[in-house]
Amino acid sequence: MDAVNSPPPYAPGTAPISSQPVSDIAHLKMQPDSNHEALFPLIAIDRIKFKQSVEWLQIVCGIEMPIRFELANQLNTLIYLLREDENCCERNCIPQGFRTRSTLLTANGAVALKFQREGRCVLNCCMPCCCYPLPFSRERLTVLGPNGAVLGVVQQEWSWWTSRFTILNAEESVVLKINGPSLNFACFTDVNYEIVAPNDARIGNITKHYAGFVCDTFADFDDFTINFPGDLDVAVKATLLGAVSLINLLFFQGSIRRLACGLSAGICRAGIDSLGLK
Repeated sequence: MDAVNSPPPYAPGTAPISSQPVSDIAHLKMQPDSNHEALFPLIAIDRIKFKQSVEWLQIVCGIEMPIRFELANQLNTLIYLLREDENCCERNCIPQGFRTRSTLLTANGAVALKFQREGRCVLNCCMPCCCYPLPFSRERLTVLGPNGAVLGVVQQEWSWWTSRFTILNAEESVVLKINGPSLNFACFTDVNYEIVAPNDARIGNITKHYAGFVCDTFADFDDFTINFPGDLDVAVKATLLGAVSLINLLFFQGSIRRLACGLSAGICRAGIDSLGLK
């Protein structure tokens, strides 16, 4: 069989995956009812691109602006707009750890989803400088449908070096897991987070695209792509969109992120130079 057309590898002892893994999510097959018409674009879709809107006031004046993303399908058709609900004043006065609300809108402006993140001070103190999310801070984001019902939860798992998240359904049962790279960093390339079923079979991924040394080091405007099975439950897809929003907030926003990227890029550059590579 041609290597290009070969099916993806799978863990020993597990069955190959065609369109959806054999897992605990097999019985979940929600089709949106009249209260969930805004979720229709998620039916049968298997790839969504997140493109963050560039805020020129932030670039020119250094003023932090609310995060905004445009979401497009495989055909690059705009399907959703994601916006952080805090205004410009709140964005610059409230520590990053306490920015909690985002809304997903359809292209027509109707509310599709709400993302509610639990505000927390990770070191359990009252100092604003300590309110930056850390890999072991056990973040939690709840995804609400258009009618306010809970569709799912993104729960960060404790880890020293890697990013691990659990996708829970409305009943708090585990349906998927997300495994990220060490220190959320890749040397001059994309950063990938694997989406796996409860049986550890890989079913998709979240990719933060590398924008170049200057943009990745000095700017907060990032692009993501999420891939998942087209026949995955709509509620689970909606929760995965919340996971992308949470990953972006935790690891790719703010001055701490730019400092980390700058230091990491410098270490990589030094390593490449020491090996005599161009």
